[in-house]
Amino acid sequence: MKRMITTLQKHLTLILAGAACMVSFLSGSCWAQANETMFDLYENNRKEGVGNYITEDFVLLGNSLLLSQTLANIEEKVLLPKYKEFIQGTLEALEKKQGNKEITAQNIRYVRLVKALLDMTPVAEITDQLLQQDLSSIIQADGVKESVLMGYQMDFSRFKPRGRYTRSEEMSSWFRAMTWSGMAFFPLKSSKATAISNELADRLTSQALELAQIIRGNQALATRYREIDSLLFLLFGSVEDMTWQDYLTAAGKGGQTDIRSLRGRMFTFAGKNKKIARIHDGIVATDQLEKGQTAGEVLSGMRLFPMRSSKDSAAFQKLVYPSVTRYTGNTQEPLPFTAITLGTDVVKGFPRGLELMWLLGSQTAGEQIERGQDSKYKKYSQMWKEARNELAGPANVVINTKLMRDWLLNGTKADADRRLNSMLGYWTWGRYTSLLFTKQSVTGVSKSFQLPSERTAAWLEPATSLYLNILKDIRKLLAAVQQISPESTDPLQRYADLLAQLISIAKAEQAGLQLKEEQINVLNNLDATFYSIIGAKDQPIVVDVHTEVNSQKVLEEGLGYAKRIETSKYSQKLRGALFTHFEFKQPMDARMTDELWRERLVQQAAPAVSPEGKK
Repeated sequence: MKRMITTLQKHLTLILAGAACMVSFLSGSCWAQANETMFDLYENNRKEGVGNYITEDFVLLGNSLLLSQTLANIEEKVLLPKYKEFIQGTLEALEKKQGNKEITAQNIRYVRLVKALLDMTPVAEITDQLLQQDLSSIIQADGVKESVLMGYQMDFSRFKPRGRYTRSEEMSSWFRAMTWSGMAFFPLKSSKATAISNELADRLTSQALELAQIIRGNQALATRYREIDSLLFLLFGSVEDMTWQDYLTAAGKGGQTDIRSLRGRMFTFAGKNKKIARIHDGIVATDQLEKGQTAGEVLSGMRLFPMRSSKDSAAFQKLVYPSVTRYTGNTQEPLPFTAITLGTDVVKGFPRGLELMWLLGSQTAGEQIERGQDSKYKKYSQMWKEARNELAGPANVVINTKLMRDWLLNGTKADADRRLNSMLGYWTWGRYTSLLFTKQSVTGVSKSFQLPSERTAAWLEPATSLYLNILKDIRKLLAAVQQISPESTDPLQRYADLLAQLISIAKAEQAGLQLKEEQINVLNNLDATFYSIIGAKDQPIVVDVHTEVNSQKVLEEGLGYAKRIETSKYSQKLRGALFTHFEFKQPMDARMTDELWRERLVQQAAPAVSPEGKK
């Protein structure tokens, strides 16, 4: 498949706003300030003697920064060392193994590739030509092409380090290695749609079984695996793919010993145990599927460290082709943001963040989707209901869909837009934090120091229920981190204590009580307190959340610089900050990094298009 070389997508969609924010949904005046982060804004308040208006968005930002920093610490101090030990131990066990030499040789290549990524071995130093080809494709993020080790098409653009993984070479190498462990799968089904033959499926299943047996037979390896997997479960939830334990369980039942019979038995096991992929995190030509086959079935199989099954990605998968099909609007008019041309048809290639918010209860989001004609597709209503069902069940602490639903449903018409904007910001941060560990849905193919002035007033947006839900998440995370990385708990405990103070202040405001001097001081110094706990400040961020292979583009969600908002309390002007959310498409071989996104924002303000997101 040819790589698409295009310029940066011109049509960036800023949800709820253009270059300046919308005044209508804010209880006060509002304006945009170029290149000013939330922390910048509150620091400027201090310099200018303006009292702080602490918005719910700033509290959500503090929570998101803390989660991101906590995870970064755990990755560096716990996950990466354990993962390196696991890979080294697996390689040593394979090199000692007696048995099917061809299968063992293939597995040695598979694991050596991971080790080469972790060790940052230069491609030129690799003597194995097959291993060298895939290593080069990973380092170059070469787009969609065949993996010579796995024998099928992979989207190598996914290996481009993004987000916090660009901060050091070690973190970039960890990103690539873990992405390989989660993307390279051992399929159970042959199919024309994946160009996986019966022979290739037999060989890859034999490899998976050998890896599973190696792990089971080595107590140290099994222990390391469980430690890594249990930590990822606590943070990001369960997996939907077959695991090495599943393969051994399924293979151990019945009398068949030939590999093709074993594949059939394991696939039956996958179906009975809900291990058929709901999120199609791979390349499937859906028009080539055999009769009765689904994309999820041909993408089912073992992954060494499966990416987690996120509720939002599962919902998105329901809302794109081939689940949602032909556009029913007027194709002679500008097409909606979500549309792509597939042959002679216009189909739904992209989901939208607004659709997730609509599924969680935001009528404002639904109105924008319908106004932009992003719901005018065959089967949309049916799939919308199925997508909503995907969001049921327990939530995780990084993207808490229950918290989002509660906040979106319990507002008033007057603050609906503001609540929507807050949740778009919260969700974008969640996807950014979990970039490496969660599956991505894929469309089917076819300045100087100043003495601060005294401030005698401040105000906290009294979003008590939201702060209580955040506190629950922090306490849940605190309990989990205490078990695996006790040295990382101090920031979490301090943040939990601070949240308890903010909840007390919010309740006092709701009761109509005058804030005490110490409470006002807490609010006017909240940015400094956040920084002392988290050790980081906000900057614009961007994350890709969906891959559309037909058009060779990805859906990006970005947060820009802060949106200023004013309010008056105690006869004084107070100033605060809100999220600024962007949604846009980008060539998949040029997935946006934070650094490029910030350059874009500085060099040229993102051009606003209508909230409906017309192309």
